[in-house]
Amino acid sequence: MGGVYFTYEEDDPIAFNPFLISGKLDVEKKESIKTLLQALWKKDDEAVSQSEYVSLSTAVSLYYVMLEANAHIQPIFNTFYEFVKGPYRLKARIGGCWRRKR
Repeated sequence: MGGVYFTYEEDDPIAFNPFLISGKLDVEKKESIKTLLQALWKKDDEAVSQSEYVSLSTAVSLYYVMLEANAHIQPIFNTFYEFVKGPYRLKARIGGCWRRKR
């Protein structure tokens, strides 16, 4: 049938990395990452405000801009968290503009 099977063992659990994408970040990939982050962040009965949605969207986009400029950084949750906690938060506090270098 051409299916793919995954096996699970306690010593070798199943893992996936939603931040590791092939090609460029497109709308579909970005929405998938944002949906996963929202599910991890908010409770089932908590809504995401418009400002939170915009901030999360901007953070994901800028994270990939940062990754393009820093090929040595691995695209994983920990580096996304560090980016949001550090450079992204600092820029947001001082009201700075994020621009891609052309």
